[in-house]
Amino acid sequence: MKLRRYNHFINESVEITDDLLEVLVERGKFWNEIFELDYSQFDLERSYSDMCKRINRNPEQDFQKIQKHFDEKGFTLEKIKNLFSEENNQRCGYSLIAFYTGGSYPINREPLKSIVEALKKKYVYEIKRGIILQPFSVGARLDSQGAIQDIYLYKLFEKLGIDTSIVRLGGDGWGDIDGWENGLDYSEAFIRYRYGYHQTEYGKLWMKQCQIDENWLKEEAMNDFQKYIEEEFTSICGKILYAIAFKEPKQSLGIDNMLTREEIRGLIRQLKLDDFSIIEEDRIIIDIDKLCLEILKLNGIEEVKHSDIEMASAEFVKQMEGFSLDIELTDTDDLIIWGTFKED
Repeated sequence: MKLRRYNHFINESVEITDDLLEVLVERGKFWNEIFELDYSQFDLERSYSDMCKRINRNPEQDFQKIQKHFDEKGFTLEKIKNLFSEENNQRCGYSLIAFYTGGSYPINREPLKSIVEALKKKYVYEIKRGIILQPFSVGARLDSQGAIQDIYLYKLFEKLGIDTSIVRLGGDGWGDIDGWENGLDYSEAFIRYRYGYHQTEYGKLWMKQCQIDENWLKEEAMNDFQKYIEEEFTSICGKILYAIAFKEPKQSLGIDNMLTREEIRGLIRQLKLDDFSIIEEDRIIIDIDKLCLEILKLNGIEEVKHSDIEMASAEFVKQMEGFSLDIELTDTDDLIIWGTFKED
């Protein structure tokens, strides 16, 4: 009986004024504008992970471009701040946080529940009810849309003084560093470090949210780096083969000694990093001269040129892009990759 009286009191006390209705409708329109943002119009990628790979992109500058778009739509920062003022949050029954996370919880509690019921009785315009309830419709959550919604809302929360950790960059789960065991060949830390997240502003923003720095990410990634270079060694040798051996015709060695390109590729696949390197605690030393000679001999060439050494070294450097490792070619034609490794 007490519960019924309380609900009756709430229903009677909710007054749908023109001002309250305008705030609710404007919130719904603002939500729809965010939901419908076209990332391609702002030269963004669909997913936040792809934005983390892009050099020379600045989240703050991108936010300003998006906000300018909203200014033109009538949603300036000042208006947004007013729409989600503490007073309006109490009148509407939900805050910007609930607006972002969505779900049906706000419309199933007071005062929004009674507001919706009152609207059903007093207003015949279905579109108004539809606009007002859009943020809480099934499957329509701003926290699971894309990079453009992520960066806009993250920065908007920042401007309005709301906890930015609520906006999960990349969506729920993607940004979490706990439980990174993904069952794949390489750890999540390695994958993200390889893509150079630590070198881009979007990647750095993600690291800030996770409360990690480049050193932490690098240390985690280096656990898999040695395995990576060992497994990619054959692929690198194949690229060196095309760069230095196939650019020149085979020397005439007699018909019985000639190898087809397919046979040469097969022999290349048998080359192992261990045969051309020394692995120490802080470096891998690769004998590039010896490696080039082995590859050239397969094509009937017995002389290694300095240009061959440079091209072979370049293939290793290219494969290491994104890792921010120091790599040096010595005067003795050794390629040194500095890092943290397990010694031979």
